[in-house]
Amino acid sequence: MTKKKIITIILSVTGTLLILGITAGVLLSPYLFGVGFKKVLNCKPEEITEIQLSNGNVGVGTVVTDPEEIKEIFKLFDDVRVKKVPGLPPSQYCGYYLSATFQNEKGHIYASFTFGPGARIADRLADVWYDADNFMTEQETDAFIEKYHIGEEDAQKRREERELIEQILTEQKQKQQAAE
Repeated sequence: MTKKKIITIILSVTGTLLILGITAGVLLSPYLFGVGFKKVLNCKPEEITEIQLSNGNVGVGTVVTDPEEIKEIFKLFDDVRVKKVPGLPPSQYCGYYLSATFQNEKGHIYASFTFGPGARIADRLADVWYDADNFMTEQETDAFIEKYHIGEEDAQKRREERELIEQILTEQKQKQQAAE
């Protein structure tokens, strides 16, 4: 084999390995290095007209439509970086703590996530789990639940309101039947 052929083979192999390495790096970077969570959200606060919040532990939800509050919710993700967790799709797990769905006035859903205090966020649209850095502490989560009225006390209050309404409707129905 001539020296020229050997150099050509070495350069070809090196070039191929370099291309494969770059491709692998690009494909694996969300798993190895992470990205800012706002990149995962893939939308801006101005595009969102409604955020549906719910607490899966107590079965209470609310809808946020105030543009200033939507911006405030987005600020929760300012410093959050996430890395994909391979082989852990959220659809394999039942139950959740908190849930947020971001949509515009036409009903297009940009993002839908489950989360809680700590380091895991589940992307329900992409069916992917993320490990998160700098996400909500337990105290911040409690404050969030209290602010948006999606806690246990709120669930109890809503149950009591429903029971009272049912009682009033039943009494009205009984009075109507008695009058007939």
